[in-house]
Amino acid sequence: WYVSNHFDLILFYKDFVERSPNIGRAYMWLMDHLLDAGRIEEAAEYCKGFEKVDGTFRTPLYQGLILWHQGNKPEAFACWEGMRRQYPEEWMVYLSLGDVMARSGEYEDAKTYYRQAIACQNTPTFTDAFESIAQVCELQGNIQEAIAVLKEELEVQKEQWNVTCGETADIIHRWIARLEDKL
Repeated sequence: WYVSNHFDLILFYKDFVERSPNIGRAYMWLMDHLLDAGRIEEAAEYCKGFEKVDGTFRTPLYQGLILWHQGNKPEAFACWEGMRRQYPEEWMVYLSLGDVMARSGEYEDAKTYYRQAIACQNTPTFTDAFESIAQVCELQGNIQEAIAVLKEELEVQKEQWNVTCGETADIIHRWIARLEDKL
């Protein structure tokens, strides 16, 4: 337990938040570690401070995550649905909802949200959702779909980011090669 409880990181971010209470990301990093360590009530307290400095979709995202970790899944989903309605054009809302669905084992819903995240973005498109879809496909055993999504990501990298080589592309090529070995 003492190795995986995020103790030192939590202490670091608590101090960081205390010294820099207007930096919203510091609250997020702290809440992530608190939630991962099962310190839900502390995360809820820091979420109150976060609400004061964050005016984005991230506040209801974390409110929902806290509800989720408290075991209030229906309330968490209601919170996230409100987030989706309030921020319908924000691609990271859909990426976050995809993450929630993937963590819930709702893989088809996760892929749908990840696709919405891709569709909502302006060019150039960030590729986080492509990699999330590929991971979900691999978890589902759908290797061909995973490969197709990764090839789609390579095309986005090429067309929108002018990236065809280097680690950003090479890691995807290695992933595809590993998957092709499974076919």
